[in-house]
Amino acid sequence: FTLPKSRPVILGVESALAKKLETECKKHGYYPIILDDLLAATRRVSEINPNAILLDLDADDTISGVSLAYRLKRTADTAKVPIIAFAENPPEIQSELDRYEGIVLEAFLRKDFDEDEIGAAITMVEAYWYLAQTS
Repeated sequence: FTLPKSRPVILGVESALAKKLETECKKHGYYPIILDDLLAATRRVSEINPNAILLDLDADDTISGVSLAYRLKRTADTAKVPIIAFAENPPEIQSELDRYEGIVLEAFLRKDFDEDEIGAAITMVEAYWYLAQTS
């Protein structure tokens, strides 16, 4: 089974994390596009139509990673794209996310994730798209 859409998008991450995520995606047969302009991200993600978004919630550009997650989940063109989110301190970021009504991210990992954790998140996204295709 392969994902029915285009490549995953990696958003707003420092270069070391972006490289680690790119390597893990490639191990699973996906070749991601890395975007570091958070302000233009919603438009670019709509144009690319990715099968998943890997988002650094700690990113702070002209908008924060948390604000971007909210925008992506509230924009019609990107609302159904699964987000695998990364943060240095997930409980702290989760409390910030809780302030945004109805925002649910499909996977939430620490930035120091291991191969099994990212593998499980990618498998979950694959299952998400498989179920979406068959229902």
